[in-house]
Order: sequence, then structure tokens, then C-alpha cells
Amino acid sequence: MAIRTGRLKQNTSISAPLDRRLLSYTLAAGATLAASTPSQAEVLFTPNNSFLRPPSSLVIDLNHDGVADFLLKVREIFLTTSSFAYGFAGRATVYGLGPSKQFEGSAFWALKPLKRGNRIGNQVAFHPYGILASGRPYWNGPFDNLQNRFLGVKLVVNGEVHFGWIGFRRVDARKTVQVTLAGWAYETEPGKAILAGDIGNGISPSTYIRPTSLEILSTGYTSIEARKKRNAN
Repeated sequence: MAIRTGRLKQNTSISAPLDRRLLSYTLAAGATLAASTPSQAEVLFTPNNSFLRPPSSLVIDLNHDGVADFLLKVREIFLTTSSFAYGFAGRATVYGLGPSKQFEGSAFWALKPLKRGNRIGNQVAFHPYGILASGRPYWNGPFDNLQNRFLGVKLVVNGEVHFGWIGFRRVDARKTVQVTLAGWAYETEPGKAILAGDIGNGISPSTYIRPTSLEILSTGYTSIEARKKRNAN
């Protein structure tokens, strides 16, 4: 049963003893709710099923503080070498929007496509940007033609390191590049490792935290229209 609280009007007819009892009930209910939520708040999960193809980009605010943390770009680029021109090919790249925002991988071409349950923590190397997939004929990128993979990330919040992940349902660059996301998550406890795909305990779909307006706008007009249709169903 939902309990609404608010400031009573000065001309209310509720007696003072009853007012005090109602207040005590409200405080007790609030204390019970507060005691039941910390375990659910350890992992902050944001579902997002955006479908990206050239030219498009997605800004990710991992911890919902209103500051952009990561950028995913999907575009067509013209590939050449000193002796041969390959023509246009699709490419998906990720960027940390600041030196303290990085992706798990030893180099820009070696980002790790993690499976569900893989540990993300400070025991591995991180890089500030990288290629997910590319249409180059001799190298397609570590995430190309893979399904249900996760990219480990880390960021510094108030001087403390936090870990998280970005999930991909599918990445494909065989003809043009196409990226389908599954959402992202962030461990709120500083320095604590997170498992790829972990969305926290006891969280139901009705309580998922929705993408911010910044994230929705960054996916473009088509994504906004798709979101309107999903909300109308």
C-alpha cells in the first residue's frame, strides 16, 4: 500500500495526536524501505536496446550524474594504404570522454569481448579508446560477428575508481557495420569488481532505470520514435 506524505495545510482538521501517529507510521514505513534497498543499489543498471548503423552515435552516462562518460560511434570511413585504396567500410569505435574513462583491453585494436560472468576489475589493462568492429578485409575487430558480449569499463568518480560494463546483443561489420546494444551497468561501490552482465540482485523489469534524455537524444530521431512506440505498448 502506497503512503503519500506531504505538508499539511494550516487549516487541516486532523487532530494533533492523530497527526503524530500518522507521521510515526510514515517514518517507520520509510525506514523499512530504506533498509531493504541498499543491496539493490550496489549495481546501477540501464537497459538500452538501441540499434546503430552509419552514421550514428550514442552517448553513455554510465552513473546517471548528467555527465557523458563514453561515446560509441558507427560510421563509414574510406580506407587506404600507401599502395592501395579499399574504398568505404563500416567501423564501430568507442571513446572514453576523459582520461579516467577507459575500456578493458591492452590496445585500441585489442578490446576484450567478454562473456557473461567474466570479472571486470583492476587486474587487467584498460585503454581510453578502441575499435569494436571494422569492415577492413584483413581484420574485422575483436567484437565483429559476435553476439551477447560485454565490454568492461572503468571510470573515476570523486577520485575513486568504479567498474562497469557495456553490453552488446550483436556487432556485425561484414557488409556495413551494425551494432545492437543490451544496456550497461555500473558498480556503485568504489574499487569493487563487477561481473559482465550483472544487473544487481532483486531488481525487476519495472524498476529498471531508464536512459537519460542525453542518451536518448544522442541516438538520433529514429531511436526517439522507436522509444515512443515501445512506451505506447
